[in-house]
Amino acid sequence: MPPDGYKTITIPEETAEKLTQLMIQRELETMSEAVEYAVDSTLTNDDLSDAELARLLYQRLR
Repeated sequence: MPPDGYKTITIPEETAEKLTQLMIQRELETMSEAVEYAVDSTLTNDDLSDAELARLLYQRLR
């Protein structure tokens, strides 16, 4: 995850492709919305840290 104050993430090309497919399927306007949707759809516990959420997103999109 990026340090505080930054708003970018680095992801593998394959993950970016899957997020793009999600954008098309769900008619989302931005990659950020696709990431948020993917995280929300895999969220099982509100007490997860940002790093845990990123790991879950990465695993889900693989």
